[in-house]
Amino acid sequence: MNASSCLCRDPYVPRDASSLNHPRRPMHGFDLNPPTVASCSAQLHAVFSRYRPRWDWCRQCFTPEEEAETRNAGDPRRAPLESFRQIYFENPNCSGGRDTFLHWLPRGLGLTFLNFNHDFGLMEGAMRLGLWRWPKEEQVALRALFCRVALNWFTGGDPAPFERVMRKTGRDMDTYVSECIVEAL
Repeated sequence: MNASSCLCRDPYVPRDASSLNHPRRPMHGFDLNPPTVASCSAQLHAVFSRYRPRWDWCRQCFTPEEEAETRNAGDPRRAPLESFRQIYFENPNCSGGRDTFLHWLPRGLGLTFLNFNHDFGLMEGAMRLGLWRWPKEEQVALRALFCRVALNWFTGGDPAPFERVMRKTGRDMDTYVSECIVEAL
């Protein structure tokens, strides 16, 4: 077996050892000076504001009442989690697809990313929708947000703009918050 036959067959990964010196998809460095929390949040809402939810939800997964609750949630910057949280418990394609998921993503991140009472699977949903292929401005906005959150957390213990919702557990929650942030980066 030669070295090239052991390499990954992902189209974004080089197919032979000689091309490993020139990756097609470079890793992004950690930004030690990201924008403020307010700027990151505003940018995130701005880049995802073009998405509008689709209302042809899967009837195997959602009732018409659940869909109506989300339809009536109002402004995605202020909507209560209860009005749209159900989209995070099923495959994104079941709740209107990519556009619905991305429409609620900025608010969903703020309310669910560090919500340890439920496993919302927000990052898993983003990965199912091909996060690594999203438009550059969306990736930049998410990367800036997570760099800001990481700096806030690791230098001052504040995960702003994310809200921490903790359940009673024996687990070291500071370590868990740290793991979540590092995974998102």
